[in-house]
Amino acid sequence: MVKIDEPKNNSYKQGLVRYNEPGNLTLSVYIKHLEELKINIRYGDYIGYPESENKVRYYTVSNDGIVTSDNKHNMFGFKPHYRTITCVPAQETEFRGT
Repeated sequence: MVKIDEPKNNSYKQGLVRYNEPGNLTLSVYIKHLEELKINIRYGDYIGYPESENKVRYYTVSNDGIVTSDNKHNMFGFKPHYRTITCVPAQETEFRGT
């Protein structure tokens, strides 16, 4: 499951020059699925998510969701079954994905 927060409209040092920054990406993924694909998503990794047929936006992992000992991520308080991963938008000059 993927959730993208709405964009944030900010200004530089309380000034008149404004910029609109894309929202964060939050995704929930089953641990078993990651194991089957032999993928380990870690802090600092880049994740691409398609915005349209010809544009991919890249995000940097800011919380890899490795800690799954809470009740939300456990199945009947016994075994963790999914991870919630939070990502922040990567600047286009930081990572282009080509």
